[in-house]
Amino acid sequence: MRFAAAALRSLILGLCAATVARAPAAGPAVLAEAPMNRDAGRGNLLIVTLRLEDGEPLSLVVDTGSEATIVDKSLERKLGKRVGTGKLWNFGVKHKCGVYPTPKLYLGDLRLRTGDNVFSIELKRMAVHTDPAVRGILGMDCLRYYCVQLDFEAGKLRLLDSSQLAAENLGRALPMTLMGLGNSHGECMRPFVYSCGLLGGGITNLLVDTGYRVDGALEGGLYRRGMGAEGLPLVVEPIRSLELGRLWVEQITWNGATYRELLIGNGGTDFSTGNGQNLLGLRFLARHLATFDFPTRTFYLRPTRADPLASAYQETATECLNRLKAAGRLPGWADRDPGRLYCDADVDFAVFDGRKPGDASTYHYLLRRAARDQPWTLQSAWRTDQTGRISQKYRVP
Repeated sequence: MRFAAAALRSLILGLCAATVARAPAAGPAVLAEAPMNRDAGRGNLLIVTLRLEDGEPLSLVVDTGSEATIVDKSLERKLGKRVGTGKLWNFGVKHKCGVYPTPKLYLGDLRLRTGDNVFSIELKRMAVHTDPAVRGILGMDCLRYYCVQLDFEAGKLRLLDSSQLAAENLGRALPMTLMGLGNSHGECMRPFVYSCGLLGGGITNLLVDTGYRVDGALEGGLYRRGMGAEGLPLVVEPIRSLELGRLWVEQITWNGATYRELLIGNGGTDFSTGNGQNLLGLRFLARHLATFDFPTRTFYLRPTRADPLASAYQETATECLNRLKAAGRLPGWADRDPGRLYCDADVDFAVFDGRKPGDASTYHYLLRRAARDQPWTLQSAWRTDQTGRISQKYRVP
């Protein structure tokens, strides 16, 4: 199995209890709804708060890239007798886990239909960054039974009555297939749509992965072509390549809509462990009203914005880096060098790794700040050659 729970970065919650909502007469019936965390799609993943049968709140990451529901080991005391052990794959890294009966989970007053078992693991062992209040991952063993709507403008996750959808209001409908990996067990599967990737190319199966926090990913071959080695027939402005598995893309046209400032990852090539994926990620979905009608195997996307949702720490780190560039104080990158530099940022650190046109070197910048309300400072800067070896370390002003 592969459970895409990587890069859960400093998730700021600000959540309240889920509520049951009644739909207006002209709309679909809302079975239940819950507020998202405020940073969902803004550099962080999507979290909702469920509750256990005894009323204890349970904040879980909603991850369509995870075939099963995962909980932190701290919940084992509430899960009953262990029924076995298992293995979880997290981007090629294997983790041992406990297997327990699934507890009763509620979204508001709605008891959710789930799989028979949950997997227990120490989340910190999965090389993820989580807020201590995040207790696990809600996977496809539950989500596949529902019509799940993600409304980022309203900050709501809704479970809708699939038989009462007003499809004409939901945007473009894409047929959706549920497929598992070659080493999957049981019936748990992940959602794919058959379309071209975000950077064009041929039609392929795109994983729709709410557990992947950037705009999307390309499998290794397409990723290398996107970096300019071969070129693609795309409607794309200049691409800034990031050696840490990221491409910054100024603008694309996908399925007839225009999108700007996309961050696209390297999906790798090893399909057996969950890599090698062409996928749509949460940052891209957050530009839409996204509706997963799992019962009818239909995925709806209605564009709501061309630009990404604002991430305060990403924007402030990016502005800091470009101010240094404009002032001639960014080592290795002169003010006259072309391009605006974008940071991939967390709450207290930010990175840029990119190349200049015609320059085979990669330039690396690390920014940090002491606290959320403190200014960013450039901590280190260096340059690497084509082999990835450090060729120069810069003195930071």
